[in-house]
Amino acid sequence: MRLAASALEEALAAQNSWVESTAEKWLGANTAIFGLFSLAGIATAKDALNGLGKAQKWLVAIALLTAVGAAAGAVTLGYRAAYGWPRMVSVEGEDLLKWYAETRSYAPRAIPFLHRALFLSFASLGALTVVMLLVWLLPRG
Repeated sequence: MRLAASALEEALAAQNSWVESTAEKWLGANTAIFGLFSLAGIATAKDALNGLGKAQKWLVAIALLTAVGAAAGAVTLGYRAAYGWPRMVSVEGEDLLKWYAETRSYAPRAIPFLHRALFLSFASLGALTVVMLLVWLLPRG
């Protein structure tokens, strides 16, 4: 019985570590991807909207705001999956048991945040693709 309990404890610790590590790696990939898009946007932004009408510029702006919002959500949820939400914790009496239970349930709580972060990352990349297509393909006046 003790061996099984010890094995379970080790498995939970390994699972928590794996989820945290995965979320941290995904954050690095996200940062690199969004950084590259930002550099490309800065390099081409000066003349990108020349000749577009007001309605066309609004389409580009809406797609860009969607991309930025989704990227911000992806990073926020990724950090939440990797590190949780910082807060002070008392470790006296019942609070210690509560902290222990929360620590053991880290992975099941973090995985949905990581899933949402992945979804928002792809949504952001999709919206950035729409921005590029709009800038390239909208007729100039």
